[in-house]
Amino acid sequence: MKSLKAIILIVSSMWFGMTAAVDFVAVPLVFTTLTSLEQAGQLGIAVFSRFNTIELLLGTIMLALSMLLFFKEKNGKWSITWVLLSVLVASLAITYSFYLSPMIGFLGREMHQFPLESEPYLKVYEQHQFFHKLYVKLDSVKLISLLVFMVSLTKNLCKKENT
Repeated sequence: MKSLKAIILIVSSMWFGMTAAVDFVAVPLVFTTLTSLEQAGQLGIAVFSRFNTIELLLGTIMLALSMLLFFKEKNGKWSITWVLLSVLVASLAITYSFYLSPMIGFLGREMHQFPLESEPYLKVYEQHQFFHKLYVKLDSVKLISLLVFMVSLTKNLCKKENT
């Protein structure tokens, strides 16, 4: 079971690290480097759409391994917590992939069909900002959940080694 926990820790750590790199390095770099807001948005959506596919894979692996651990470790008080956290982050990956990223991309393209500062532009911009802010907040939930997962799993692994 120790090796299963180690694999889950590696998967969750990879996911956390990649999310942090995309959120705090790649996307800010895109928006500070490109002068066209429309091009930056298109590139941002392309990055996130591809990353969402990776997140689906990581979420599926993490959930499957957490459930396997839960069934193997019958009385593990943490194993149900790890399953629930896995369900949460996998659900976020599904939401990003099939709803939020496509919606943000659609609204981004729609917004640039209108003249800047026109009433239709501002209306679509407002919707775009709502979904973008929602994505950012949900990504914060994902990062915190992954961090809790990693810390609790690491503590559990270290505790088992010391006993």
